[in-house]
Amino acid sequence: MRMKFYYGWYIVIGSALCQFVCMATSQVTVGVLMTPVIEELGWKVWQFTFGLSVSLLGGAISSVIVGKIIDSRGPKILVLLGALTSTLCFVALGTQSNIFAFITLYSIGGLIGWSLFGPMVVNVTLSKWFIEKRGWTISLGSMGSSSAFVITPFLFTLIVDSWGWRNGYFLLAFLVAVIVIPTSLLMRRQPEDYGLIPDGKNKECQTKKYHETVPEINLTREQALRTYPFWAITIGFALITGGLMGIFVHGLPFAEESGFSRKIGATALSINGIGNLCAKPVWGYFLQRINTLKIVLAAYSLTSIAVMLILLSGQENNGVLLLIAFLLFGIGFSATVPLNEFITAEYFGRAHLGAIRGASYPLTTIGTLIGPILTGYWFDVAETYVPAFLSIIVVFIVAMGITYSARKPEKIISTVSYTH
Repeated sequence: MRMKFYYGWYIVIGSALCQFVCMATSQVTVGVLMTPVIEELGWKVWQFTFGLSVSLLGGAISSVIVGKIIDSRGPKILVLLGALTSTLCFVALGTQSNIFAFITLYSIGGLIGWSLFGPMVVNVTLSKWFIEKRGWTISLGSMGSSSAFVITPFLFTLIVDSWGWRNGYFLLAFLVAVIVIPTSLLMRRQPEDYGLIPDGKNKECQTKKYHETVPEINLTREQALRTYPFWAITIGFALITGGLMGIFVHGLPFAEESGFSRKIGATALSINGIGNLCAKPVWGYFLQRINTLKIVLAAYSLTSIAVMLILLSGQENNGVLLLIAFLLFGIGFSATVPLNEFITAEYFGRAHLGAIRGASYPLTTIGTLIGPILTGYWFDVAETYVPAFLSIIVVFIVAMGITYSARKPEKIISTVSYTH
């Protein structure tokens, strides 16, 4: 008998599309828009970047509530609300000329806009639809984010330079409306709501291995918060994310400070994006076959080596080494989202995964915000990026140790029904 196409693969497609649009519109294009906006309106750089900061904080605040809604109602209403709000915000951003309006719109967008169809929402949903193929599908879905870093900067720069930044914001509104609004209609909470089984397993042909996999650990948010693994994973990935963003944001300035041209620096960042994109399926493959904590060690050991090579390329003024280093950095960087989502679902189960990720997400966001700021501050003090980048290597080593110390809870708590 032929098996029907498993609906969970539509969730994978929807996840990739949502993450592409979220990353393209809320983060990647910010750097493209910044210079033309501040030059026309006479703003300061910090005023523009403050808008991005409050957007990230808004997403961190709303995640606590959003996570519980994913568990109880599913992602459809969240993704649709986020798409409608984002569309209106981008249209308004294209018409405003006031800094207070600008910051307010970015605050709303972060709070109930693009964060509602971002990685946390769609990856939690993916983890509910897949168990055995979870690592693979999360990696495939997160390729949407990586694609945004590869495709968007060049194309969007051409558009903004030709048609102006206001039309650039209108284009972002159009992108959200035509991709995310239709995609929201595909999104579903979990397979059990529709008489399906995770991974598309046939009810009559379930293997013993799958029966052993399904009775997973299912902790509530309150139970997870009382465990050491929750805090080890959360703090570890917050430190890792802070270090990664410190290098990513200051990569081009480092290249310029080291005597490389802007073209070489920009090429290095593009290669970083290509490495990030191409490595995603590879990490997904290994997540299905190797202990997750060993992959943590492999990914961030590679990233630490890459940062060392970045520093060495600056000392030697070696452009080829710089490109190789950023390629390796991108490969290590690409493991972050799949690892974080996979290990959280693996350790704490599907039933309350949204609420648990909603509790950890604010701390991870703090790392995303503070990492680039501290890196920039240290550069201002030392007048070189060397001590800051060396410190990031230390941060990676400490974070690896903290994360590796987290062991999966042994007690199976399965008191929650997946149907309502």
